[in-house]
This record gives sequence, C-alpha cells and structure tokens, in this order.
Amino acid sequence: MGPPCLIKMNIAITGMMGSGKSSVGRIVADQLGMKFVDTDEIVEHVEKMNISDIFAKKGEPYFREVEARIVGEISQGDNQVIACGGGVVLNPENIKHLRSRGVIVHLAASPEVLHGRTKQVRTRPLLEVNDRLQEFRRILKEREQFYSDCDFRVQTDNLTQEQTANRIVNFISCKKEK
Repeated sequence: MGPPCLIKMNIAITGMMGSGKSSVGRIVADQLGMKFVDTDEIVEHVEKMNISDIFAKKGEPYFREVEARIVGEISQGDNQVIACGGGVVLNPENIKHLRSRGVIVHLAASPEVLHGRTKQVRTRPLLEVNDRLQEFRRILKEREQFYSDCDFRVQTDNLTQEQTANRIVNFISCKKEK
C-alpha cells in the first residue's frame, strides 16, 4: 500500500521495551511510505557497541546523553517513523524535539504482556534483575506520567502488530484531514 499523500511530519513512537515500537513502526512506515528509524539502533551504530555494553562500560547517564543528541538530530527530518528507546520520554528536551516536527504515539501494554513479550530477551540492561515482572511494574509506574504526554495512545495488549499499526495509520489520516 502506497502513501495516501506526502506527510510533512514525523511519527515518534514511544513505549516500554516489548511494546512493539520497532516492529509496529516498520509496518507504519511501510504503509505510509515513510522512512523508519530506530533511536536504539542508531545509538548502537554510533557507539559501535550494543546498549547493554554501553550501560556496563559507560553508564546510563552517558547513554542518555548520546540518545538525546541523536533524538535532536533525527527529529529535524520529515516523513519519518521514529521508534524511540523506552527511556526517551524521561528527557523533556527529547519530547520537545520530537513534537516540534511531528506527533507522539504511545504504545501501552500491561506489565504482564510486556513481561511475556520479552521473556527470552537478554539484551535489556534495565531488565537484568531477578523479578522482571516486578521491574516492569516499577518502571511503568515511574514513567507513566511521561508516557501520558502523547498525542495518541494505543493499548496493545490484545492487538496484533498489524492492528496496532492500522490504528496509528488511521490516526495520522485523521490528523492530515484537519
């Protein structure tokens, strides 16, 4: 399916790890004929190491600085679907940059669903704890106020990636008509 028309904005997708930001973002980008970018992938490319190693060797504050620089740079483009790292929302400057040229879509999911989706994943430094489900609950509670600062929210618990993407595409279509 090609783009219904040129979109002179970005779609920033926020949410917890396991919410589907990257996979859904790729589908949305494909459906709308937009470029897909993933802030975590760019950080790993720039730093030439994976996020777990960045956290271990340089610390979370360093990672957040690099992440903020990258968000500032990529948010200046147009016609992009930007899958944001789960903690991007913690920095108000990131939100300001992302909103300046687009909309922010939050993919929400319950701690139980997030836990189920990430059971096999061992590359998330914030989840390297004994009780991952409890950690999801803690992080979600800590970040909820930041995640709620969005233009559109999709509860993904009972949706496929395609259904989630379709809801975002429908929202964007409504935004373009106004």
